[in-house]
Amino acid sequence: MVDLEQKLKPELLAVLQKLSGFAGEQNQELYIVGGFVRDLLLDLEPGDLDLVLVGDAIKFARGLLSHCEQSEAISILEEHPQFRTVKLQINDTKLEIASARSETYAEPAAFPKVKLVNDISVDLPRRDFTINALLISLNQSSFGELVDFVGAQQDLEQKQIKVFHDKSFIDDPTRILRAQRFAAKYGFEIETHTQELINQAESHPDFGHWQKKLKNRIKTETEKLG
Repeated sequence: MVDLEQKLKPELLAVLQKLSGFAGEQNQELYIVGGFVRDLLLDLEPGDLDLVLVGDAIKFARGLLSHCEQSEAISILEEHPQFRTVKLQINDTKLEIASARSETYAEPAAFPKVKLVNDISVDLPRRDFTINALLISLNQSSFGELVDFVGAQQDLEQKQIKVFHDKSFIDDPTRILRAQRFAAKYGFEIETHTQELINQAESHPDFGHWQKKLKNRIKTETEKLG
């Protein structure tokens, strides 16, 4: 159990409780996921707030907007129908809600094709590393409960960066820079097999082509790496 009342500012906690209440009314599962959870467990200041909904996130956000009083400061900032994600601002809090989904890649470094799923555990292997696949439940019956389907807590404790599958760096080469950034930022080690997969991807004859396809994202990751 994560004590959100202790770890979060009251304003942010109120936003999460509001989202939790609406998700409960809709009979939908809602979780915090990703780097926010990771950093919270490491007692670091969490960054971007990402949520995952078992359901259609865009429909959820539009329903929330209609449900709220006109005096409440809630707005939809961006919608991405291709990926079924939406960015919201509630008072001073910005957050993104993604639909639980599976992803397939038609070719290396391509944008994924997504398919909504009804099982939150099916969503997790599409993420970059196990340490970014921890969940905090926002469901009313288990609010604040830490959910770990992939052994991420152990990887976090052992300070290791591990991918989910052997094609991870081929599907998305930007994950290589992300792995290096996390290793430098947190003092973590890249797990042996994961490092072997990085070496294989970088030595592939088409690696330069993959990088060009993702040049904007590569640039962003490079700037973050410093």
